[in-house]
Amino acid sequence: MFQPLNQKAWEQVYSTKKANYFFNKKIKSLWLTFLKPIVQNGQVVAVIVVDFSLKEQEMLQAALNELLQNLQLFRMMVIFIFIM
Repeated sequence: MFQPLNQKAWEQVYSTKKANYFFNKKIKSLWLTFLKPIVQNGQVVAVIVVDFSLKEQEMLQAALNELLQNLQLFRMMVIFIFIM
C-alpha cells in the first residue's frame, strides 16, 4: 500500500484541486516533491508527482550562482563603460 510522505499536502491537493509542493526533511536524497492534480468533472482522478533530488537542487543552485556571478560582472562592465 502506498503511503505518501506528507499526508496533509496530498489532502490539500484533493480538497483544493490545486497544485502543491513540499520540501522533504525525512528522506535525505529528496529535496522537493511537486503534486499536480488531474481534475475531470470536478473530481481529482489522479495526481502527478514529481520528486526532485538533492542532486538536481545542487545543479540548479550551481547554475544560479554562476548566473549571479555573470550578472555582477556584466553590471561592473556597464558601470565602467558609463564612467569612461
